[in-house]
Amino acid sequence: MTTTHEFERDQSGHGAAAAPVRLKRELRVEAEMGELAPSPGLSTARAGFGTAPQSYALRVRIVGYASPRWRGAKNATEADRLNFQLSSKRAAAVHAIVDKELRARLGPNVRIEYAVSQLEPKTPHDIEIGSYGVGSTDARAAAHGNRGDNSQINRRVEVMIEKITTTYTTKTVTTPQRAPGKSLSWSLGITKLRMFSIGGAAGSIELVLRNSLTKKQMFATADLYGGGLGAGVANAGENIKRQITNAVKNNLMQAADDFIGRGELFFMTNAPMGFDDFDDQFIRVGKAMASFGVKAVYSYLTFPFISHSPGMLVFQKKITVGWPDLEAWLVSGKLRLRGPNPGDWLDYDKTSQVHSSHDRSWQETLLLTYPTGKWELLPSERSRLTDFVATWARRYR
Repeated sequence: MTTTHEFERDQSGHGAAAAPVRLKRELRVEAEMGELAPSPGLSTARAGFGTAPQSYALRVRIVGYASPRWRGAKNATEADRLNFQLSSKRAAAVHAIVDKELRARLGPNVRIEYAVSQLEPKTPHDIEIGSYGVGSTDARAAAHGNRGDNSQINRRVEVMIEKITTTYTTKTVTTPQRAPGKSLSWSLGITKLRMFSIGGAAGSIELVLRNSLTKKQMFATADLYGGGLGAGVANAGENIKRQITNAVKNNLMQAADDFIGRGELFFMTNAPMGFDDFDDQFIRVGKAMASFGVKAVYSYLTFPFISHSPGMLVFQKKITVGWPDLEAWLVSGKLRLRGPNPGDWLDYDKTSQVHSSHDRSWQETLLLTYPTGKWELLPSERSRLTDFVATWARRYR
């Protein structure tokens, strides 16, 4: 690619006049690794996540300066304009040399693109070069406004080269998540049932509710009231003492059932429910037992004001042998939740891959000086520049 630079007339009167360059220009050099012949130490893998763990880049900044003095200028405004043109010409000349050296060392397939420089430049992917002139503004400020200053340090070009190593990392991150956990599927287990029944019936029940979706559980109790006869009461006749004695024995048998356990009851509700939806709900519990040598027992519970299936949750149904006896009662009460609510949501962990990168850089600056009014490098300064670029080209690879 051919780059055309238009230079203004310098102080000695040589060169063609041109308008000052106002934009900062960047030269971006991309080494297409697939098009270049591999060399020792040069990886052909494309850097990034899941491929090469590191990538390398060079950033080059070329800034031209001029001293405030310009003896042939008609006024200060013209001096500033001419100095800006001179500093831009110096930067452009160095730019051309760097361009040539990069092409010589990176091969003919190097693609060079120009762009307007960024106010806050991002990390380059390969090699990036920016060049521009700043005139004599900085030098005049350093000289406290002295327009006659012509210090050598102000007749310069700064060439900064920075190598940037970008390291890519991927790690697995687990984050807790929550999803709505109200459910149609529930189960309950009766952990305690006590009933004292002599005509009237009173007792209590303790059960554990379990959400089949979230696997969370919560205890609940209810005081139960109703009517019926307990086991052994019918055999006692009108003997109050025997009735009480048999009722106590019946209570002990219920305690034994609590110890043995009654198994878990599964049911479905017509609408999704949470734990709080069971609080203050009526529960009805019934039992019927008849024994005439063959003993049949049937016990169940139900939620009268909750639509669920099966409609009767049977927790005891068996046929055995036993002494003649009768037992039948039906009670109900309000359910009260006990303890903290574990929440009506589903807890789960979400695993994801998180990509990140970090840059590590080091840099060096070369200072090139010029005779008054000149934009071409002296042979000694040009040699320093080419050696400098060659060194960093080797470091890049």
